[in-house]
Amino acid sequence: MKKISVIIPMYNVGKYLETCLNSVTNQSIFDDMEVWCIDDGSTDNTLEMLAKYQKKYNNIFLIQQNHQGAGPARNKGIALAKGKYICFLDSDDYYYDNHVLELLYEKAEQNNVKVCGGSQCKIYGDKVKTKYNGMRSDLTFKTEGVRSYSEYQFHLGFYRFIYSRELILQHNIVFPKFKRYQDPYFMVMAMLASQTFYQVPQIIYCHRVGYKSIDYTKNIVIDYGLGMSELLDVASKYKLEKLHSNVCENLHETIKKYIYQYLIKRDEDIIRLTEKINHSIDLSLISKYRQVDENLLLYTQDEMPKYIAQCQKERKRWEKLIDDGDKLLFYGAGKLARETIEFLNTQRIGKIHSCIVTHLLDKGKAIKGIPIISLDQVDKNERDYVIIIPETSLYKEEMIATLVERGYSKYEVLNFDRIQIASQ
Repeated sequence: MKKISVIIPMYNVGKYLETCLNSVTNQSIFDDMEVWCIDDGSTDNTLEMLAKYQKKYNNIFLIQQNHQGAGPARNKGIALAKGKYICFLDSDDYYYDNHVLELLYEKAEQNNVKVCGGSQCKIYGDKVKTKYNGMRSDLTFKTEGVRSYSEYQFHLGFYRFIYSRELILQHNIVFPKFKRYQDPYFMVMAMLASQTFYQVPQIIYCHRVGYKSIDYTKNIVIDYGLGMSELLDVASKYKLEKLHSNVCENLHETIKKYIYQYLIKRDEDIIRLTEKINHSIDLSLISKYRQVDENLLLYTQDEMPKYIAQCQKERKRWEKLIDDGDKLLFYGAGKLARETIEFLNTQRIGKIHSCIVTHLLDKGKAIKGIPIISLDQVDKNERDYVIIIPETSLYKEEMIATLVERGYSKYEVLNFDRIQIASQ
């Protein structure tokens, strides 16, 4: 029996596949591994590149299927795997170094656990992020040892772990058929079946982000919502208050604004989805973990006029800032900044003077012609600027804390999702 089966769903990833597969074939225990590549209907050079690896290694296998999504592809890999442990690697990601799988395997064996994992980092182009804030701080571990899932209660980063194949098969744990948000369900169900896991602080997995965007079609929004609703139900069933709260936070930061866009159009499918999600949200359970905000529940169709009024109020705040004539500095230079600048340019309702970042790594860069500058370049004693903090940013609290700590008092927190709704 092989020590580990690595399952890799693939779809049009020719640009990144070599890095991904090299990180697998360079593993110190590669000869004791098997690799199942499940192609999900690629139309680029993915299969051509994989063929080169198959010629060189006899433990890399290819299975092809029509385009169904990563969940069904991973399920097919689970059914075919023969290793003692299984793990999952997205084909645009890679392992941090050549010994991570050996480390996880040895720790799992030495400590007699069914699940073992470590930390992850995010790759933004040529930049590596190893620190996370808020809920996502649980993507990394600071200590080593056995931990109970009832204490951990986290649901993201499933690919940082190896899972006992026997555990997965015995409990019939599979990925749901949703196109989105199917991996948190798998991770939580595996953790619940195992009850405990072994954690190591070392970085195991490198997750590539920022190079592609999601088209939030109605079907994608529905899949996200159904996946979250199902996980909320699991958290309620097992009285996991932290998990329940975290999934609610996911809901509001990812798909809420798209749900509202369809609710305004009186879409019947989204109306039913909203009712289902609200039925799954357990405010009394969340209250055992943190203070409950009534806005955790989604607005219903009947409450849309109230939401639209809030959107119009937010737009008026933005228009006042424009009329005041100050330089508007957007805090952030990532995807959210790009989307905001594109929206403002399209609607012709104001202009960002500069994007600011706490630490400027590369000078001379810009977003849609808007220069990216360091926060230190902003003179806190000047009067003709306002720093704009996007309310939907995952780092909002950190941004505010940084400004306060450094003595910047002229800032506004604005919700551009609402401004966008008010502009339709």
